[in-house]
Amino acid sequence: MTGWRSLRTEIYRRDRGICQVCLARVGRIWDVGHLVDRCLGGCDAPENLILMCVRCNRSIKPVHRTLEEARAWLEARREAARTGREMHADWRPFYVAMYGR
Repeated sequence: MTGWRSLRTEIYRRDRGICQVCLARVGRIWDVGHLVDRCLGGCDAPENLILMCVRCNRSIKPVHRTLEEARAWLEARREAARTGREMHADWRPFYVAMYGR
């Protein structure tokens, strides 16, 4: 196995076959996406890579210059996938109190 191929397999196992953006199970065709793009100084380290379905990886994503920015964006996308809608941060405590999540 080549280095990139084994790294892709490692990321797939770590993320358990679930797209880390939309939280859907990926099919036979999937991508590994960079949180911080390589053109902005991102690397191929496992902490900068996530499993993504092809649709999420090919969609327009904001440009992140730091891993912290990227993780904040990723958590917002996961929240939208869990609830089915975008949620403003001010509403989060109310939502947790009412629905427990």
